[in-house]
Amino acid sequence: MQQTIQNLTYVNENKLKQQQQNHDNYIQSLQQQHSSDIEQLRIEKQNIQQSAEHQLFQVQNQAQQWIASEQYRLVQEFSIKENTILNKYNTEKELEKQKLLEEFKDQKEEISKQIKELKTQIQEYQNQISDASEIQESKSEQLIDIKQKIEIDNTVQIKINLKDYPEDQNLPKYQKSSLLR
Repeated sequence: MQQTIQNLTYVNENKLKQQQQNHDNYIQSLQQQHSSDIEQLRIEKQNIQQSAEHQLFQVQNQAQQWIASEQYRLVQEFSIKENTILNKYNTEKELEKQKLLEEFKDQKEEISKQIKELKTQIQEYQNQISDASEIQESKSEQLIDIKQKIEIDNTVQIKINLKDYPEDQNLPKYQKSSLLR
């Protein structure tokens, strides 16, 4: 009889140890998955930031190149028109001079309008650059939200899993708290 009780005690202790080991292994697996998820999010965040920075750099370069080429084109166009008008002015009669001067003023006003349009387009490029920066910030905030959700989900899952092991309810509080970590 004594031997039977000892055998049952031994079997029960082994079962309890096995269950504890299974539980510890499961928690360790969850922690490893959590670490892996966090590393994956960190890599994704870094990739998104690099992509956004690259896109921002490209937009800025394109804007600067376009602005420079437009300024050069307008200056050349203005210079050509100015030279044409001045040549006509020197060779034609006084009456035609007045007419050409009015034409020059009209062209100058047109160029002023084009310059204003160019400034408007520059402002639009700057707005696009600003939008790209805001998108980068928004993606960073989304990554932080995802990370927090994963942390909350993992904490809730561990608590739920503790409920799945009723034998853990009889453990002292310090052991339960170590399992929660």
